[in-house]
Amino acid sequence: MWRMIFSLLLAFAAWGQTTHPILALGSPAPDFSLPGVDGKIHRLADYAASPVLVVVFTCNHCPIAQMYEQRIQQLETDYRHRGVVVVAIQPNDRRPFESMNWTLPTSATASTK
Repeated sequence: MWRMIFSLLLAFAAWGQTTHPILALGSPAPDFSLPGVDGKIHRLADYAASPVLVVVFTCNHCPIAQMYEQRIQQLETDYRHRGVVVVAIQPNDRRPFESMNWTLPTSATASTK
């Protein structure tokens, strides 16, 4: 009985969710305007000169994201000379983001709050 009630509740919860569009391959990136940890507002247009823009959504209190911090930093270091820009976006509190040990340029770090 409880399984059926739980299944119905789960189905109703899923039914009420708003679907988000999925971009097709080759689609232009949606514009963004986010406050950076440097106090500036960062927009997609700020990175138009870069041949490749890597956008990483991360969260420094997530253990899995923490495991990837060094890899992301190494990616930026390895490809910077090729014009690749890495933008790290954390959708949570920006204070912990400021304490990360990354050497990404401050213009390439942003928070949604």
